[in-house]
Amino acid sequence: MSKKTDKEFVGRRKEKRERRRWLTEYKKTLECSICKFSFKEKPECCDFHHAPEPAERPHALYIATSTSDKALHAELKKTVPVCANCHRTVHKR
Repeated sequence: MSKKTDKEFVGRRKEKRERRRWLTEYKKTLECSICKFSFKEKPECCDFHHAPEPAERPHALYIATSTSDKALHAELKKTVPVCANCHRTVHKR
């Protein structure tokens, strides 16, 4: 890799890490829209459910790896927070 490519890679990795940290802190402010479970202590239990369900791409992966803050916020506006248990129940119906 060239020095420029190395710097770009490290920069993108740092941005993604910061975005994941922000998303974790954001999840701590939410609760499940179905059972009202608070994610304050367990943000890893927070899923984002699209309603209606889009078929064009796996949205959980997109949210986690969004290429920009703007894309992340746009995708989050299309979702509702649900705990992992309720999310499984919603998709089981």
